[in-house]
Amino acid sequence: MVGLPDLSAYAGRWVALADGAVAGVGQTPMEALRWGRHNRPKETLVLWFVEPPGGEVLVLSPLLEQLRPFLVRQEMPVYLVGGAVRDALLGQASHDLDFVVPEKAISLAFRVADELGVPAYVLDRERDTGRVVLPELATTLDFASFRGADLLADLRDRDFTVNAIALPVSAQTTAGLIDPCGGQADLAAGVLRMTHARVIEDDPLRALRALRLAVTFGLRLAAETESAVSAAADLLDQVSTERVRDELLRLLATAVPHEAIRQLDKYQLLRTVLPEIADLAVIEQSPPHHEPVLPHTLSVLAWLVQLETAVLDGEP
Repeated sequence: MVGLPDLSAYAGRWVALADGAVAGVGQTPMEALRWGRHNRPKETLVLWFVEPPGGEVLVLSPLLEQLRPFLVRQEMPVYLVGGAVRDALLGQASHDLDFVVPEKAISLAFRVADELGVPAYVLDRERDTGRVVLPELATTLDFASFRGADLLADLRDRDFTVNAIALPVSAQTTAGLIDPCGGQADLAAGVLRMTHARVIEDDPLRALRALRLAVTFGLRLAAETESAVSAAADLLDQVSTERVRDELLRLLATAVPHEAIRQLDKYQLLRTVLPEIADLAVIEQSPPHHEPVLPHTLSVLAWLVQLETAVLDGEP
C-alpha cells in the first residue's frame, strides 16, 4: 500500500496508523488498536502487521490486492484463511477467498459488497457468515466471525492442517503466516493431516473432502487421517444426500477422476457413495481381458482423460 512510513523497527508486531503515522503498536492487533484509539481517538486507523524480513513473496489474488486498502481500515484485524492461503503457498492465485474477523462478519461482507458495487447475502446468520458475489469473475468472498475465542482457536478447529493457515490481509509474504497446526510443513512434505482427532467424526463428509484434496494436490494421507477416512463409510449416512452428492461431484470433477474412484475404493467408501460402480469389482471377464471390470473401467477412464487433454491442447 502506498504512503506507508518505514515500519521496519516494528517487525513482527502490529501497528495502528493514522494519516500515515504510527499511532499505536502492539504484539496483537487489538493492543495496537487500543493504543491507536487512545492516541488518535478521532481518526480512522489503518491496522497493519509488519512482517519480519526474509519471507517468500506469496502469489495472492489481484482482488485481494484491490481490497487491501479498504480492509485494513476496518479497525479490526481481517485475515485471509483456508484454501486461498494454501493455494498461495503452492504458487496459485485462488478465485474464491475466505476471510475471518473477530466479530460482525456479515456487516463487513455488506460493506465490502458496497465498496465493490456487487451483491452480498447472509450465508449463515447463526455463525455470522456473509458472502459477497462477483458474478462477472465467477468469484465469491466469504466473511465469517471466529469459530471459538480467537484466531488460533478458529484455525485449530478447521479440517486439515493445510487449510488451517491464516494471513493478515496486510501481509504479502510467508513471514506473515499464522500456522498453529503445522500446515505449511505438511504441505511442503506432501501430507494431508487432520487438525485434531475428531475432524471426520464431527463431519463425516470431510472424508470425501480429504480424498479430493489428496488427488487434487498430490498429497498422501497421514496415518491417523487414513484410519479416520476408512472408518467414515459407516458415518456418511449421518450426512444429507445433497451434501454427499455435491462433494462427490467435486471429487469426480478433479483432473484425475479415475484416481478419485480408486481412492474411494481403497478406503472402503465406494460402496457407500457409488454402489453400482463398486459392484464392478466382483465381475470377472473372460479372455482376452486380463483385469476385472472395475480396474478395466478405470483404465479406460484414464485413457479418456488423456484423450480429452490432447484434444483440448490441439494435439493431432
